[in-house]
Amino acid sequence: MKRNKLKVSTKTINNQEKIRKVVEVIKEHPEGIFPKMIGVYTGINVNTIKSLLPKIPEIKRGEVRGLYYLVDNSKYDDIFDWNFHNTILSVENLNYQGETINETDSFGFVNYEFILSPRSKKATLRISTEYPINISSICCCSSLFLMLIEKYVPLKIGIEKVLISSVELNKDYKNLRLDGVKCITFESLITQFKVYQKKQGVRVEHKLKIPIQAETILAMLKGSVLNIEAYDEIISLKNQQESLINCSKNQQKLLGTILDRLPLKIKENEQKDNGII
Repeated sequence: MKRNKLKVSTKTINNQEKIRKVVEVIKEHPEGIFPKMIGVYTGINVNTIKSLLPKIPEIKRGEVRGLYYLVDNSKYDDIFDWNFHNTILSVENLNYQGETINETDSFGFVNYEFILSPRSKKATLRISTEYPINISSICCCSSLFLMLIEKYVPLKIGIEKVLISSVELNKDYKNLRLDGVKCITFESLITQFKVYQKKQGVRVEHKLKIPIQAETILAMLKGSVLNIEAYDEIISLKNQQESLINCSKNQQKLLGTILDRLPLKIKENEQKDNGII
């Protein structure tokens, strides 16, 4: 008796692969894209694309009829898409009394200058790159900085002491262009926002004007916070708490010293009263 072979449906698998291709194309077009253009890039039938688009929750239809784009569900979901260059890291209030240190080195396209000053009690690391590097490398830069400091300062320093004094964060959009006006700049008290034309597309750039702790950036990369301002406030409260704890410890030491000396002082007073001294 001949058995019929069971047929395995590949429709779901095929749809998943098509959805993946559609999402990848739309992701490369943050300005939005029409279904016909998605078909050109993916080779998928336009009618199939139109039937798949309503089934993809991260894709939204724009105000312009037929234009689709990805929904940004979180302010920091795409943090790993950001790059940085021209960065200055610093650590202050170092107990260093040696000569001024000024070291420079280059790792291909990454250059750095390390300065340690006994006068300012401050260490800085200036990083410059011809091509921006991914934001995830900020932890490597911070680790390098701490290693350089520990060569000269016999003190274990944590990442929470590292400040990012200046940084240019940027993201490139290769499918956008600025025709006519080549640069748009917005200034605020704490940041500079700039959109300008690069050879392959448009670059969006944020330049910080005030220091930010490296620990804040690392927390964002770990996905443990959704709001940089809130995390900065938490770190500020943490520093205040540490300051209060240290102050309390110093007061306890002082109180202990006073209590240790109190019996001796009482004895001296008794001797004075008895005319011994």
